[in-house]
Amino acid sequence: MNFSISIPRQITYTIVPLALIIMGDSILYVVLPTNFEFFMIDSYLGIPYEFWIGFILSINRFVRFFSNIFSVKVFKKFRI
Repeated sequence: MNFSISIPRQITYTIVPLALIIMGDSILYVVLPTNFEFFMIDSYLGIPYEFWIGFILSINRFVRFFSNIFSVKVFKKFRI
């Protein structure tokens, strides 16, 4: 038995970058809180470093949210 699967290019061009982005984002949520000294995140303005780590991660979420909206508009415009 010889099985052959044909995956369209559009799916490949979408899935591969998405997988890399999700992996990078997931690593950020593990690495940043555990290695905050390496990234030189320290207390600033009397606010503890835990707040700044959460602040950075929440900014990442907001950026991803709005960039996803922009991506949908680009995909619709170019019919990818």
